Amino acid sequence: MGVDLTFHHHTAVFIPAPATAALDSETIADLNDLLQLDRDALTVYDLAMRELERDSFRDSVRTFRRDHERHVDELTALIRKYGGLPLTMPHPSSVDKLALQAVGDLGGGDAHVLVAFRNNERQSRDKYLRAAQRTVWPADVMAVIQTAASDEERHYAWVDRTVRSLGVTDDR
Repeated sequence: MGVDLTFHHHTAVFIPAPATAALDSETIADLNDLLQLDRDALTVYDLAMRELERDSFRDSVRTFRRDHERHVDELTALIRKYGGLPLTMPHPSSVDKLALQAVGDLGGGDAHVLVAFRNNERQSRDKYLRAAQRTVWPADVMAVIQTAASDEERHYAWVDRTVRSLGVTDDR
């Protein structure tokens, strides 16, 4: 909380900065949904980096993982700022990470790992694009969501392009 310093007849008077208005519980829940999605993405990225054979693919995934770390930090800060409690439990849709792990455990090389990874990226991209279309967000929240949506669009475009370059044209 910031503090304003006002002088009144040579005496310092400390006036607390205005508190940030809390967001309604549904909006906090929506931010937590995005937060959980990004937390789970970190696990998916770790699994993908472990299973990918090509260094260049691992390097790209590692770079994109840093975006998700930033999303987690920014969403956590916003949820707290607006009176919410950031969730740390897995997202209900975290079965994608199990699917990616199963693909890696079965083998099949980079194409199979990246197809599973693309499915996860599609989910993240679509969820952030839907969130960015909402108009209820305060300006600082909207800026974070729009940046994250752009990140997710870039991640998905890379993995889709990469999978296609490996000769895979569908999600199988």
